Amino acid sequence: MAQFGSALDWGSSGRRFKSCQPDKSQEGLSTSSRGLRSFAVIVEPSLLTVDVMGITLLIVTGSPNRNRQAERREATRREVVETAWDIARAEGLACVTLREIADRIGMRPPSLYTHFESKNAVFDAMFADAYQQLYEEFAAFDLTGSPRAVLDQIATVFFDFATADIARYQLMFQRTLPGFTPSASAYEVSRRLYDLLENAMRTAGVTDPDDLDLWTAIHAGLTSQQLANDPGGDRWRRQLVRVVDMFCDAAQVPDTFPDRST
Repeated sequence: MAQFGSALDWGSSGRRFKSCQPDKSQEGLSTSSRGLRSFAVIVEPSLLTVDVMGITLLIVTGSPNRNRQAERREATRREVVETAWDIARAEGLACVTLREIADRIGMRPPSLYTHFESKNAVFDAMFADAYQQLYEEFAAFDLTGSPRAVLDQIATVFFDFATADIARYQLMFQRTLPGFTPSASAYEVSRRLYDLLENAMRTAGVTDPDDLDLWTAIHAGLTSQQLANDPGGDRWRRQLVRVVDMFCDAAQVPDTFPDRST
């Protein structure tokens, strides 16, 4: 059998060439007996090209090629969602239309329908996107300190996220769009967020479902007051520590975490 000889490094084309010479121990044998005399191999990241005595063989190696069509489609969907957010922030959610989105991104409306079948489909993608953003905010912070300190962190993260973007807050937490109901897949993203919040609250010693309902009601009220009466300010943000203390007293949140070493 032929053996590999020397190999060259990757060139500017992204290919590597390996020259193959026959095993000298097989010299004297006929071509049919000793196999191939010589051949060249071109190795690419996902394609192996073998030229055997004038016959080219293509062998797929490693991972398959990227699906560029799917990547372009996803990039277009991402651009549509971002453009819809831009419109919502500037003019309000009610002003988001497929025609306006198409005009802004330079796409014909019929082409846009191949990505989103309706305006509500765009809202559905925005809904999932918003909850994914908040999920990542909560997943990033470190639950350290006392139970009250943990609740302070949760309250602050939520308040700052909610008040930073009124259009996003309205889509996530208020029914401002007649006829729009999140799909099961979009709602699942919000469910994952609630599960994450529930686990964080449990870490702080809050396990009663009624206490969780009280927590969400309190902070929905605070953010609504801030957005309605002092947008861009901190009038209700300054109340967060007091509100958390009041909640901890009412829910009998422990001052320290239980000892889990025993």
